[in-house]
Amino acid sequence: MRKKCQIISLGANCMVRSVLTRHGIKPSKAEGELSYPFDLAVHPISCVINALEENFATYFDGLFFESNRRHIFDFSKKRDVWKKDDGTCFNHDTDCGVNDFEKLKTRFLTRIENFNKTLDSGVPILFVIYIKDEESRKYINRLYDALQLRLRGGYFLLAVIDFNGIVKEEFYPQIRVLNLPAPCGNYFDTWYRSKFRKSDLGFYTEKCICEFVQNIIDNEF
Repeated sequence: MRKKCQIISLGANCMVRSVLTRHGIKPSKAEGELSYPFDLAVHPISCVINALEENFATYFDGLFFESNRRHIFDFSKKRDVWKKDDGTCFNHDTDCGVNDFEKLKTRFLTRIENFNKTLDSGVPILFVIYIKDEESRKYINRLYDALQLRLRGGYFLLAVIDFNGIVKEEFYPQIRVLNLPAPCGNYFDTWYRSKFRKSDLGFYTEKCICEFVQNIIDNEF
């Protein structure tokens, strides 16, 4: 099926990519979909904006490897990760150990290249991001402006899944907002767990997200 637009996740973590792929709205990697830098890592909205404004010039600056194991025989499920003090965390790249910085960098340079090529291609783009804290309010206008500047007149919409009533859609003609209260206090720590996803509450939450995105694609692209 010909895609009406390209869907690109802007984070804040892998929720957007995972949910939309799981429900068939965004193609999977096996179906030929490219990976982008914000798909499968943690990026606070301020980090996304900086990457857009600087064209990823300082994206790898300040990266350090953090071991969450207490000793060499600690076989707990805690993950050793590459991360930054700004909140960026490559939590899915657990195959990249302390000596694998170049491996991690090469992987994300490919994703950045995919991102830039898509943005420069002229195809309509639906960016999707979720936000959950009041701190994000002051960044939405900067994100919107950064996308407009980067797309240089190309057609895009920004879909915001707002878990805290932060964004007022009427102020931004190319923003569409889903106001969706977080279904439980620990939702952002449990949304990816199979037990929660298959619960009535988890299914309802993902259904709301998917219907919101699909309606935008059907009616505006």
